[in-house]
Amino acid sequence: MAECGRRIYWGWYVVLGAFLIMGINYGMRYSFGIFLKPMAQEYQWSRSAVSAGISILNLIYGIGGIFTGLLIDRIAPRWLITAGAIFTATGLLLTTLVRESWHFYITYGLICGTGAGCFGVVVCNSSVGKWFIRKRGLAIGIASIGVGVGTMTMTPLAGYIVKVYGWQTGFVLMAVSVVTIGVLLSQILMGRTRPEDYGLKPDGDGDAVPGPGPAVAGVPRMAHSLRSVLVDSRFFILAVCYGLAVMVEMAAIVHQVPHALDRNIDKVAAASSVGMIGMASIGGRFFFGWLADRVRDAKYASMLGFLMMVAGMLLLSKATSATMLFVY
Repeated sequence: MAECGRRIYWGWYVVLGAFLIMGINYGMRYSFGIFLKPMAQEYQWSRSAVSAGISILNLIYGIGGIFTGLLIDRIAPRWLITAGAIFTATGLLLTTLVRESWHFYITYGLICGTGAGCFGVVVCNSSVGKWFIRKRGLAIGIASIGVGVGTMTMTPLAGYIVKVYGWQTGFVLMAVSVVTIGVLLSQILMGRTRPEDYGLKPDGDGDAVPGPGPAVAGVPRMAHSLRSVLVDSRFFILAVCYGLAVMVEMAAIVHQVPHALDRNIDKVAAASSVGMIGMASIGGRFFFGWLADRVRDAKYASMLGFLMMVAGMLLLSKATSATMLFVY
C-alpha cells in the first residue's frame, strides 16, 4: 500500500477502519435469522411478528442514510460511528428485556436501526471515497469486503452461542462486540475528515493544494445537483432494481435459518449457511466488478446477478440438507 521508504498513506487506515466497522454492522444485522425461531418460541409470537423487527430496522437504516449523508460532510466520521455503536449496543441490550412485540420494535427496530444507520455503508464508503480519486474503486471495494467477512464470521459464531447459551446471551455478546469495535476503531482510524485538511492529496500523491484539488487523468470530475439526479429516470431505475434485490435478499437471509431448522438441518449448519453467503459475496464483488468493466453495458452484469439470485431462491425452496443449503 505504500512504496518502500514511505509511510503508509492514511487513507488506507481509513479503508481498514471502514472494512472492520461495516463487518460488525452487517454481521450483526445479517445474523438476525438465527434469533428468529427461539424468540418466536419463547414469546409465542408468529414469525412474521418477529421478522417485522428487522424490517423496521432496515427501513430506519435506509432512511437514516439520507441524514448521515448530510452529516458526514460536516463532522468527523468517528463521532457518527461512535454514536451509532452506542445506540446499537443499547438497543441490543434492551432487546433481551422485551416482553411485548411493540417493545421489540422499539428496541431492535427503532433504536438499533438508528444506530446502524450511523455506521453503515453511507458513512464508511463516503469516508473512504474522500481519501482517494484514482484508487477510489479499489479502496471502496476493499472496504466493502468487510460486509462479507463480517457476515461469514459472526453468523456461525452467533449460531453456536444461541444454541449453547440462548438468544439473550447472543444479543449481549453482540452488543459488547458492536460497542467495543465501533467506538475503538472509529476513534483511532476514522477521526480525520479529508486529506487536504492534513496537508495531503487524495491517493497520497504528495502535498495538498488549496481548493478542490487537480483533476486526475482518466478520472472525470463530475458535479451534479440533487435536482438533476432526481429528474433522471436512470436514478429511479437503479433505485427500484437495487431496492427490490435487497428486499428479496434480506427476506431470504432472515428466514433461511428457521426454514432450514424446519427441514431438520442442524442449527449450526443452518447458521453457517448465512456465513456462506458472506464468503461467496467476497468472490462475487470481485467477479461482478471485473465483469462490469468488460461487458458492453453494466446492466448485463446486473441481469446475471439477478438470475443467480432466482436460481438460489429456487434451491432454497427445495433444500433438505446442509449441502443443498450451502449450494444455495
